[in-house]
Amino acid sequence: MQSRQLFTLLWFVFVATSIKAYLIDPAKVVWEAGMPIEEAVEALKMHVVEAMQSDSRLKAPHLDAFPQFFRDMNLINRMSGRRARYPITGLEWNAWYEGELRRIHADGQAYQRSVAETHAAAARLPRDGRLL
Repeated sequence: MQSRQLFTLLWFVFVATSIKAYLIDPAKVVWEAGMPIEEAVEALKMHVVEAMQSDSRLKAPHLDAFPQFFRDMNLINRMSGRRARYPITGLEWNAWYEGELRRIHADGQAYQRSVAETHAAAARLPRDGRLL
């Protein structure tokens, strides 16, 4: 099961390249059992800063991304039970953040479509503004 999840994460990181996200070293330990979340968030930020310093083309993520990553890991029980025995690594961050960028992009596109539809509907209203 673990190798299947690892393959899925690797596939997602390497195949999903249409939106450029920075990548931290996949082997970096981001969190391990017993580590306070606040400490893990700060450590993750430092890993990201290091990655950005080594590649100036990389862009900084939104600040909410760091705590959201750990909330999401907690929601999928990645930080509890038997799965907590295995540290969370840069590989999981890379895959998660790529997905986060895709979600943000999709939300933006949905918003733009909604605005365009609203404007088109408004343009079809009679000039005096009264509904028929």
